[in-house]
Amino acid sequence: MSIDTDHRSSMSASEFRSAIGNFASGVTIVMTSDGDTDFGTTASAVCSLSADPPMLLVCLNRGSDTGGAVNRIGVLSVNILGEDQGTLASRFSAKGKNRFEGVELVRNGSGAPTLTDALASLSCRVVDRVEAGTHTVFHCAVESASVRDGSPLTYFRGRFGRFALPSTEELAGRIKSELSAYLGDVPVRVADLARHFDAQPAAVAEVIDALAGTGFLQPGPERDGTYYVTGPAVSAGTPADRAVSFPTHHPQRSHADV
Repeated sequence: MSIDTDHRSSMSASEFRSAIGNFASGVTIVMTSDGDTDFGTTASAVCSLSADPPMLLVCLNRGSDTGGAVNRIGVLSVNILGEDQGTLASRFSAKGKNRFEGVELVRNGSGAPTLTDALASLSCRVVDRVEAGTHTVFHCAVESASVRDGSPLTYFRGRFGRFALPSTEELAGRIKSELSAYLGDVPVRVADLARHFDAQPAAVAEVIDALAGTGFLQPGPERDGTYYVTGPAVSAGTPADRAVSFPTHHPQRSHADV
């Protein structure tokens, strides 16, 4: 299948690259094997297509050796790179080099090798393909995956970099300071706090886990992820009928007001 791209655009290729370069992405190395020959190329035009069944979209230049091999063989691996693998990404994006020299691979019989130390590796089978412009868009069924801990390599404005999560220390201080005034009066829930502090739910969940570990928060009787602030003025079990919704904007109260 192919898409008709025989239209004329007022935008030049360099203008397009300048604009799309502002879209930060992760970095992968796509690999396959044809007989005794391994193929691989750095690719950022990769995205999730479906979780059920698990599928990816992988876009490869039709003129590349790796794109041609994937088109012939129909199997590939997508290796998501970690933040310390920028040099490897540069090697697999350059031409005329022995890309695989010194690179440790895993061969699991799928037909496509995977990187031993990738942040994540997904072994895939091509189920459909669409030709569009200079590229082929491969619809890939994910058949297996492996994952290790770490942070991803990123690509932004033509450069590789690191993804820095915001520190939760400042958020933890704000949450603890404000909740200290309530001492069991309100249920503490991730979704409510995320809205109230305009913070990411994952960051709020990390703070709640940390505060629970210090004893500042305790699980409520609801057993649904609700916590309550503990303190000398609060009994160990805060009854559920005392719980009220965490207000979007609420006045500070002293302990004497409780």
